[in-house]
Amino acid sequence: MKKNTIIKILIAAIAVVLVGVLAFFVVTKVVGGNEPTTEDSELVAPSVTVPGGNNAGNEAENTQSWNENETLVQGIEVQTTAPEMPDEQPGEVETLAEPETIDIAELAVKDRALLVINVWHKLPAEYVPHLEETVNGSGIYLERKAAEAFMEMYKAALSQGLTLTPYSGYASFDRQQSRYNDLVEEYADMGYSEAEAQALAARKILPAGCSEHNAGLAVDLGSNTADFEDTAEYKWLVKNAAKYGFIERYTADSEDETGVKAAPWHWRYVGSAAMAEAINESDLSFEEWMYYEYPYWEDPEATEESTTLADDDSESADETDKDETEEDTTAVEGEPMEEPDEEEATTVVYDLDEL
Repeated sequence: MKKNTIIKILIAAIAVVLVGVLAFFVVTKVVGGNEPTTEDSELVAPSVTVPGGNNAGNEAENTQSWNENETLVQGIEVQTTAPEMPDEQPGEVETLAEPETIDIAELAVKDRALLVINVWHKLPAEYVPHLEETVNGSGIYLERKAAEAFMEMYKAALSQGLTLTPYSGYASFDRQQSRYNDLVEEYADMGYSEAEAQALAARKILPAGCSEHNAGLAVDLGSNTADFEDTAEYKWLVKNAAKYGFIERYTADSEDETGVKAAPWHWRYVGSAAMAEAINESDLSFEEWMYYEYPYWEDPEATEESTTLADDDSESADETDKDETEEDTTAVEGEPMEEPDEEEATTVVYDLDEL
């Protein structure tokens, strides 16, 4: 073989190797270019499992990603899990009575962060809180004071390497009722009567007006596992959430008092660290604490100071909630109620009083 031929073969081989190495780096850059570096890895949220009940494995997984400005990319939608068959058979389920509509002007409690909202006491259909986004770009809103407190708690957890990922906050009456109705329909398909199906559904998804989400006072948190109770985030919340005014609202021990199955992902803002810590130390449900310890109903004659509402044109009102709130007109529990006439329904923007 001639010397020139050998040289040409060697040059060709070297060229092939160089092209292969170059191609490797190009592919690595394209495919792995979005991977976080060590410096910004703490800003990357995990895959999030959205809990909707106690059926592990049925939750829909949704992934959220973060950019360097800590802006949450929208994409999480709350998914209702297939309902489990209750122990009670059709004809054995205790149905619900029609709840009372809360007359906020007659409550003795000054701070509306302490509103007791449940299947027995519902918000008026015109109730609309002042809203503020929780995490930048998340699309998840809470009442403004609750949102500010959540963000402080979020940053504290993040400093410990934990991400409290919000997937549900304020919900309009229509959105809440739609989710509730879907679950009612599923129970009805199992053979339960309409009233029984409503009662069973309310153990997992409260009807419109009976949910703290309608007041913007509750946030649901997702994680990268199906059981939020087993996560490091949950354990951190149990130890630290009260410092920021949040309590675990629905525990396994409080199901009889709340009427709701345990939901470790659901955290309720109660206005102050002192109040949250007092409730936790009492080992009472929020209902028991407010009814028997805090004298929630003690004085039906509220003062003007305790019922002051924000002006409709207040600068603190969040414009982003208009589309959600303008359509909110119903609150249902037990048997369906008639929707108010559009001309009679008015929107009042409520603001939490200063502590």
